[in-house]
Amino acid sequence: MAISLPNGATVYIASGYGAAKTMSAVTNADPGVATLASGHSVTTSDVVEITSGWSRINNKICKVGTVTGNSVPLAGLNTSSTTIYPAGSGTGSVREITGWTQLQQVLSSSSTGGEQQFLEYQLLEADAQVRIPTFKSASGLTLSIADDPTLAGYILASAANDDRGRACLRCPAIHSGRRRTSGVQADG
Repeated sequence: MAISLPNGATVYIASGYGAAKTMSAVTNADPGVATLASGHSVTTSDVVEITSGWSRINNKICKVGTVTGNSVPLAGLNTSSTTIYPAGSGTGSVREITGWTQLQQVLSSSSTGGEQQFLEYQLLEADAQVRIPTFKSASGLTLSIADDPTLAGYILASAANDDRGRACLRCPAIHSGRRRTSGVQADG
């Protein structure tokens, strides 16, 4: 996996989180739609962190689609496979990311991991091995930033590193003169 941050790209770290909102259901659909309790205050285009019984979406960051009442679409999240996402077991919570602070003075970026791993075996009577996919290796994003401990983004990134917590990063991508937001979750 290669990640390139072109000149002009900006990187932000989450600097505020709202209270967790109970997610009583998630549909098996594309996109998955979370059902939240009345008065949830999640709105269209919010960015949320998900906690779920479905391990593949647990700790995921999603942008919210068009909210209708208590139905909150999780844009880009395809939960239609009932094999991967057993019906009724995706409950949990979401929490809004309420603030972003720029990580200034980014010098470089690099990524590692995300490679498909395999189990290889051979039956005694077979003349060839069999290879089946198992899991993907852990992935990471490394940002080298100039050492300026007075900058707010540096302080937030340093705190995430010290407590080994998770931190959401956002990089509005530059495409044809327009900016597009994408979310990345990074471990400290």
